Amino acid sequence: MIIYPKDINRSTLLQILSKGKCKVVFNKVDNTVRTMVCTLKPDFLPGKYESYPEKIQSSGENPEIIPVWDVEKGGWRSFKISKIIRVSTIDETEEKNNSDKKKKNIKKTFEERVLEQKKKTEENRVQAKQIIDKLRKEAEERRFNNG
Repeated sequence: MIIYPKDINRSTLLQILSKGKCKVVFNKVDNTVRTMVCTLKPDFLPGKYESYPEKIQSSGENPEIIPVWDVEKGGWRSFKISKIIRVSTIDETEEKNNSDKKKKNIKKTFEERVLEQKKKTEENRVQAKQIIDKLRKEAEERRFNNG
């Protein structure tokens, strides 16, 4: 599910974040765009912060700022509601599929590197054999000419 700024308010956003992981695209203070995978779901928060989502909803802090747990960086981050470009929910199936794809790409990359290394090793072996053959031939010619 994708949510755009016109449909976002603090309570809706906190509710979505407390249900699972979300991908939030927003403008940072320096106006660069950032994509952050974040959550307020207690299952993903470090133990001492499990009750933190309720505190956020009832706190009297700046309602424009949303503190979240950045899943990829493993730390607390925040953003302003007014700076959000879009929010999309990440369901567990999608996340597992993405993880499986990454694993396949890593494995493929590793296999490609192994094949490249084998090819280079074979090329080096062939070059070494050619150099040895050339040196033997030169040595024979010198013996023949001197001999």
